[in-house]
Amino acid sequence: MRSLTRQICLAQDIFEGINYFKYTYYLTAISTKMNLASLYLATTAITILSAFPASAFTINSGKVSNITADDLHKSFTIRFGGVVGEQDVFGLSSEANLQLTRFTTSEQETLAAFDVTLANTSSNGIKSRVSVFGFNSDAKIKNAYSHGIFSNTVLDGSLPSNLGYTDVCFNSGGNDRNCKYSYGGVKNDHSELFSLEIIFDPEVNEFELADFIVRYQGIQGFEGGRKGIGFGEIAEVPEANNNVALALFTVGSFGWLAKKGRHSSVN
Repeated sequence: MRSLTRQICLAQDIFEGINYFKYTYYLTAISTKMNLASLYLATTAITILSAFPASAFTINSGKVSNITADDLHKSFTIRFGGVVGEQDVFGLSSEANLQLTRFTTSEQETLAAFDVTLANTSSNGIKSRVSVFGFNSDAKIKNAYSHGIFSNTVLDGSLPSNLGYTDVCFNSGGNDRNCKYSYGGVKNDHSELFSLEIIFDPEVNEFELADFIVRYQGIQGFEGGRKGIGFGEIAEVPEANNNVALALFTVGSFGWLAKKGRHSSVN
């Protein structure tokens, strides 16, 4: 009888030892998974943030400054209102998005290229066509070229209404003398893509674009005139904030899934 009791006690001890080993192994496995998950989340956040570097250019007082080769494939947007004579016209508007596609230097010259999407957003009963797009630069523009709907380029062209001159403008043809008109353009509720190249001489490491303008022609729905001009306001570029938010969202999502997985295992 005593022998049987000892065998039972021994069996209980062995069973408890096995359970203790299994429990210890289980906790170790969970801890290892949690450490691996934390490492994975940190690596994911770093990868996301490094894939979307913050823009080098800066926006200040209607200017885009410090445009460099680091800004390749980055973009900014200019929004235009509309003025006819000296009167602001509600509903006369347009928008341009510029993406830097090339920045190279050779033979003491720098070439910068942009893809431009120009949209006529006129509304409120106003119809028009956007016929000219132009801007100034702090660097000396030796030459410029364009391809697409605005395939004509004018350097140092005069503006309408005695507004002076602009360093470079682009239009849809019929006028290679100034920045006052052209015979085509972007119609209401349409957007068009064209590309432009600017050659700076002497070479530069960075440059600035400012004083963006558009020309409106064929205005309808306003009795004060058929031609107008729009002055650009540059929209903010919330790219860096969006990238941080994307990283935090991704890490948070993986963290929630990891937490859910742990709870599922325990339960």
